[in-house]
Amino acid sequence: MIPPCEINSGEPVNVDFGNVQEEKINSRTYDKKIIVPVRCPYHQGDVSLTITAASIIENADVVATDIEGLGILLYEEGNNKPLSLNNAATISTGLRGKGEEYSNFTFIASLYKYGKNKLKKGVFRATVMIDIYYI
Repeated sequence: MIPPCEINSGEPVNVDFGNVQEEKINSRTYDKKIIVPVRCPYHQGDVSLTITAASIIENADVVATDIEGLGILLYEEGNNKPLSLNNAATISTGLRGKGEEYSNFTFIASLYKYGKNKLKKGVFRATVMIDIYYI
């Protein structure tokens, strides 16, 4: 069995979007580039990525937050198509150092407003689990 890669030394990755103006959310003004170190004991073949997260009903690829009407889209660096949640996909552009034991996975977190209601003000949270492994 091929072992999974270790992401960010097993530590959580926290993303702070700072103060956000609701009317600018879908303009990608608040995009955050996240670079996480990856260590893969086995590093031959194609690289598979699975992002496990709760999604919103309106769009299965939008990570749900704890504020109704606010979600997060995730993009692999160099690719404008949102990453699919809860399904394995091949990494095409976001992994620097493919085929090496130590590499970096770069992705973009983009805020996404849905629905017609005004967003509740305050801190929001979302959780995703990222699994990377060679196949």
